[in-house]
Amino acid sequence: MILPRLHNHIIKRIFLALFFIFIRFPSLGQTDSEKENSVDAEFPTPIAFPYSFLGNYSGNFNISDNTGSISNVQTEFSISTSNDEDIFIYQFSFIQGKEKIVNKYMLHIIDENNGYYAISDNKGLEFMATLIKDTLYSTYDTKDTIMFTSFQFTNLGKLRFNIIISKKSKNKGKGDTNLSNVVQVQNAVLSKI
Repeated sequence: MILPRLHNHIIKRIFLALFFIFIRFPSLGQTDSEKENSVDAEFPTPIAFPYSFLGNYSGNFNISDNTGSISNVQTEFSISTSNDEDIFIYQFSFIQGKEKIVNKYMLHIIDENNGYYAISDNKGLEFMATLIKDTLYSTYDTKDTIMFTSFQFTNLGKLRFNIIISKKSKNKGKGDTNLSNVVQVQNAVLSKI
């Protein structure tokens, strides 16, 4: 009689220990795909870029400087395929005064496995971009300006777009570093329509 009671007591203790482990560490009971989805369901895997995000987006584009918000503009964004399987077409459009401004770009796949892309426009601008953790980052340098951009598409149908604009200084920092001042920040959160 003691042996069955002892056996039941041990089973109960094991069950309680496992129960508390799974409460304390819920991911232990999940499959790999459940873990991946539960980590952050909002952001996709890099394999989905840009194919899963084709379509039209709309929202507000905010432009700010050190004095505060300069403007908040209704903006539209679209991304689509082209005749070339390694090139996607995207464009931003917004109203400036009474005129609709449309900026068209091409996203070129350079090395999809390593996340390397190039962005160009029809005015001769071309710069590199890198996909890191579901966000496309680029930095480019013109005569007087350094621009940093990021595009972040989410599984929830959002596009977060950021531009940081810096003006180069003629002064040099310690160690002969080049100096620049951030003069403007532009942000948009657009929703797929």
